[in-house]
Amino acid sequence: HKDGGGPIPSGWGRGPQATVMIRAYPDYRECIVTQKLSGQDALFLHLDRPHAATHIMGVHIYDQSTLQGQKLGFRQIVRHLEGRVLDASPVFRRKIVQVPFGLGYPYWVEDDLFDIDFHVRHFALPKPGDWRQFCILVSRIHARALDLSRSPWEMYVIEGLDNVEGI
Repeated sequence: HKDGGGPIPSGWGRGPQATVMIRAYPDYRECIVTQKLSGQDALFLHLDRPHAATHIMGVHIYDQSTLQGQKLGFRQIVRHLEGRVLDASPVFRRKIVQVPFGLGYPYWVEDDLFDIDFHVRHFALPKPGDWRQFCILVSRIHARALDLSRSPWEMYVIEGLDNVEGI
């Protein structure tokens, strides 16, 4: 840290790119931790265009029948993410802030307005829930640009993929 404002909180890099800023106000003090994006990450942001996105997407298909008669609900998935993933890896609660006039690499900062319900979304395929419907929905989701005023990730729970051989 550059200003001697205290140790860098856990989950932030320990290299020279991490900075702790302390702002003092009459009623309270504010600690802001930032970390500069790497050159490669900044390049991906710079190259991202509405017609040529640089974000990536992964698709995982889970079989509900392995739960032996139980059903895993959407809110259970959200609670699991909140309780284990987000607490263990604070990077998911960070957003990107641009340097004024683009005079440097952007920075990671804590997203004070982080809302798990914005990032984890729920969809259901219409009947018959076939592979074609699933692929159309996934391609529409992937075609959207990420909202970079928030943490740059989204997760979609899609139910109803019922009419596919082997699934």
